[in-house]
Amino acid sequence: MLSADCDFIVLWLDCDREGENICYEVLEICKKNIPRSSVKVQRVYRAKFSSIANKDIVAAFEGLKHEPNYNESISVDARQVLDLKIGVAFSRYQTNALAGPMKRAGIGMLTYGPCQTPTLGFCVDQAEKIKKFVPETFWRVEAQVVDERGGLHRMKWCRGKIFDKTVVSAIHQRL
Repeated sequence: MLSADCDFIVLWLDCDREGENICYEVLEICKKNIPRSSVKVQRVYRAKFSSIANKDIVAAFEGLKHEPNYNESISVDARQVLDLKIGVAFSRYQTNALAGPMKRAGIGMLTYGPCQTPTLGFCVDQAEKIKKFVPETFWRVEAQVVDERGGLHRMKWCRGKIFDKTVVSAIHQRL
């Protein structure tokens, strides 16, 4: 196991309750390999960051102080148990309550889960965006320059796509 060769563990997971919960899952797997010390030395650190921009990663690394938040982690465990119990109970209830119409429709079971509704909403929203998508013609500005030693250099417009052909023509003329 890789953790056997580590002196410290730094956990870089999402900065939300689920991330804290995953931290404890990782620690459960690695804890037997985390070195113990007779001196009180912290061996587990939690990186806190909100984006993967260089400045945020550096700030997270410089701010390593805390272990994961145990209370946030166990709140996720509790929510998962509740989600399961509510989902099972309500799935059973609605399957029994709607047995007649479901049988006529050829449906054997009707499930419910607290995550199903928002997930279905995300899927429907994405499907609608795909249906409504209208492709637009765009241009890119790119150049190739050969230096005095014959080296080829490729250059690209850092702003990406340009949707106005007149602008591209003007840039081309100036180049």
